[in-house]
Amino acid sequence: MNLLNRTLHAIAIAGAVAALLLSSCTSTPHAIGPALRASLVAESTIEHGRTFRNTVVGGISGIDRAVDGTWYLISDDRSAKGPARFYTATLDAATARFTLTYVATMKDRDGREFARGTVDPEAIRWDEASGTLWWTSEGDERAMIDPFIREMNLNGSFVREIPLPAPLRMDTATPSGPRDNGVFEPLALSADGRTIIVGLEEGLKQDNGGVTRGATGAVRISFFDRATGKLERQIAYAPEHAPQPASDSLVAGNGVVEILPIDERRLLVLERAYTPGLGNTVRLYAADVAAATDVSSLASLAGTTWTPAPKQLVADFSTLGLTRLDNVEAMAWGPTLEDGRRSLVFMSDNNFNPAQVTQVIVLAVE
Repeated sequence: MNLLNRTLHAIAIAGAVAALLLSSCTSTPHAIGPALRASLVAESTIEHGRTFRNTVVGGISGIDRAVDGTWYLISDDRSAKGPARFYTATLDAATARFTLTYVATMKDRDGREFARGTVDPEAIRWDEASGTLWWTSEGDERAMIDPFIREMNLNGSFVREIPLPAPLRMDTATPSGPRDNGVFEPLALSADGRTIIVGLEEGLKQDNGGVTRGATGAVRISFFDRATGKLERQIAYAPEHAPQPASDSLVAGNGVVEILPIDERRLLVLERAYTPGLGNTVRLYAADVAAATDVSSLASLAGTTWTPAPKQLVADFSTLGLTRLDNVEAMAWGPTLEDGRRSLVFMSDNNFNPAQVTQVIVLAVE
């Protein structure tokens, strides 16, 4: 998703509502487990315009690794430059270089390719229990196309869909529901594989969105039972302030773009901001989702009392020594490195823009 376009949504968010939201959030100091430390192993880029089997490689918004070492990379192409698709690949973690091996077209319920503009793929996860893939689409508010969470076979064919509660479906009749291009970026399976966890990039309209000047909103993270599809609980997570641009006429935005389980109660949460004139800010946090209030029964977070997930900073990407920092929004656990540390792999979405790059970053975590 294009961060510059997304930040423009923040202009219309009322500051008074932001203040109300902040005053209703309660938080107390909380130990969330041993601190994680991350350091750079390697980085690489995939050149703009690269093709693979008659498709344009770009818009990589989600990645994951299967137990056999196969990587899955999903493109957020809305069937504009080619069919909605995902790639398989291998990775040399020491050099951060992917080698693409296959491309699959994702199919709709009826087994056909998605028509142009009817889908906006964002996240992908391997399901070890079934040998299938879960993926999300952000939908399209203007066209009243709902976001979704679906399971598919490795050939891209439809398996099933998680039913969404009304607050997560598009709604133009009332000032509520998800914000266009701010929906299901983050997706994960719980550590035990029993729960589908999906987050919003920005807050719901009634929750006051993601970030405005001088105020931080909250995004909802939902937990669905993998077997039944039932919503089990929902928590609030508060992203940090985005660095503010020099001009008061410009607005910066921050949101949650990916999540990943550490253990049964903690998630890695990837926050990414874009500030006009300053560029991207990317930070990785560990959050204790078990310590957060269940807000699934709250129609709005504003004017209510709730506790967000406590969090600790794991890595500020500006301090990692990267040659550049682009639109990072994909994250997955990688293989164990030779020194015994676990690897974390990130990719950036180049928006099919020649001024951007598809960046691959490998970190070591201890």
